Amino acid sequence: VRSDEIPAPKNLVAKEDILLDIGWYDETKDKYTISTAEELFGLAVLSNSNDFAGKTIELASDIVYNEDAPATRVEWETFLVGKELKEWVSIGSNSKPFAGTFDGKGHSISGLYINAENKEYLGLFSVLEGATVKNVKIVNSCIKSNYPNVGSLAGRVRKSSISGVYSNAVLVNTRNADNARVGGLIGMLDTGKTTINNCQFAGSLFATGGSIGGLLGKIDAISSPTLEVSNFLYTGHLETTWNGDPYLGGVIGWRQNTTTVKISD
Repeated sequence: VRSDEIPAPKNLVAKEDILLDIGWYDETKDKYTISTAEELFGLAVLSNSNDFAGKTIELASDIVYNEDAPATRVEWETFLVGKELKEWVSIGSNSKPFAGTFDGKGHSISGLYINAENKEYLGLFSVLEGATVKNVKIVNSCIKSNYPNVGSLAGRVRKSSISGVYSNAVLVNTRNADNARVGGLIGMLDTGKTTINNCQFAGSLFATGGSIGGLLGKIDAISSPTLEVSNFLYTGHLETTWNGDPYLGGVIGWRQNTTTVKISD
C-alpha cells in the first residue's frame, strides 16, 4: 500500500512513498529509542540537518525495512523482479556526518535496499565522524551503486569507534576504476584515529573496480589517519573483474603510505 493511499497516523509523515516517524525526537533530550522502520527512516531524514553529536540512539527491537529480503546476490536478483521496494536513505551525509552514538543493543536491521547511480557515501550511514556505532547486525540487505565510497555500515568513516557490528549484506559496485573504495563494512577511512573491534563481514561483494576489502575498501592518507582493528572476522565472498591492480584484501583493499594500521586477534 502506498503511503499516499492511507491516512498518516500522528507523528507520521509521508515522504517519497515511505512513512517516516519523527515523533520520538525531542531536541531537549540526549537519548532516544527507535523500534520501527518508520522511526529509523525518520532518523535518516533528521540527520540531513542534525549530526546528533552528544546524542544516543538505541534500538529496542529488530527492524525490518523490506519484508522477506534474501541473503545472497542470486536470491536478490530474483527477489527484485516485479517488486517496488522501499529504498534506504543513508543516515548523515558528507557535509553533515553522523557524530552521535548508535547502539543496536544486539538487534538487527534487515531488508535495507539502495540502488543508486552517480551517488557516493552509501551504507546504513553515509559518513561517520566522531561517532560511536555498536552492537548492531545488518542482515539480508543489498546496495547497488556505480560511484565510490560504499560499505554496508558506512561509506566513509573519520575518527570513530565501531564495535560489535555484523553484516551479511550484498554489495554490487560497477565503478570501473582502481579507486572504487568498496568495503564489506566501510568504503573509505581517513582523518584521526578509528577503532574497530569484534566485527564480522559474512556477506558478498562484487565489483568491477579496485580498492575492495572485506572490512574496508581504502584507508586514505588524508590527515594521516590511524586505524586499530581487533577481532575482525571475514567469512564472506569478495571478487572484482578489474584488469588493473585490484587493491584487493580480506581486511583492507588499499592502504596508502602515510597511514598507521594495527591489526590484532
